[in-house]
Amino acid sequence: MKRDQGTKAINTRLLSDSELDNLMNSFGAYLTSQGFTPLVHSRKLLQYQAQTQGKRGHGGKKSKVVQVSVSVTDLPIGFGVDDGPEVDVPVGLGFGISAPSLVSSTLVSMLAPYAEDLERLKEDSGKYLVGMTFNKRVPGVACDHCGYVQEVTIPISISRVEGIRGYGPGGSVTVICKKCNRSFPVNWDSLTIEIDMTWKNS
Repeated sequence: MKRDQGTKAINTRLLSDSELDNLMNSFGAYLTSQGFTPLVHSRKLLQYQAQTQGKRGHGGKKSKVVQVSVSVTDLPIGFGVDDGPEVDVPVGLGFGISAPSLVSSTLVSMLAPYAEDLERLKEDSGKYLVGMTFNKRVPGVACDHCGYVQEVTIPISISRVEGIRGYGPGGSVTVICKKCNRSFPVNWDSLTIEIDMTWKNS
């Protein structure tokens, strides 16, 4: 086994918990077959080590500890609507692999079926918003009772995304007037919201 240590970063599509568990368990099984023992084995972190024999010197063979580390981080995009609070949504995973070159190559090949280009992940990220709810601010809504005009916040559930635009169905919300403190319904048709997408540093 070559012992020169290297570090690689591989991006993948978003994996389900079971897919990630199976992949990390496959990594662990491979490392165990190569003589490594686990120090840490969790869903998002593997640390294994092995003791190998070095070259024969004046005092005999010197052993060397070889370590393998696999760390998994989310690749999130921040989504914001109407200057509201940003929501971080993971759209992929980043695998950091530190291992001897032969071991690293094998682990990378095991990741290959899941690997994805970063730009492709960004292009496809809108699909992760479908089903999420954002708040849409609607100014100029008059109270049914006293006529006081105020801004109303309407929850929009996104049913589809095209580019940077999300589309939500119509509905209604009950609003409490800020002046007379009485409630009244606000109905709306389907709305379109513009989505701001920003890569986050993981």
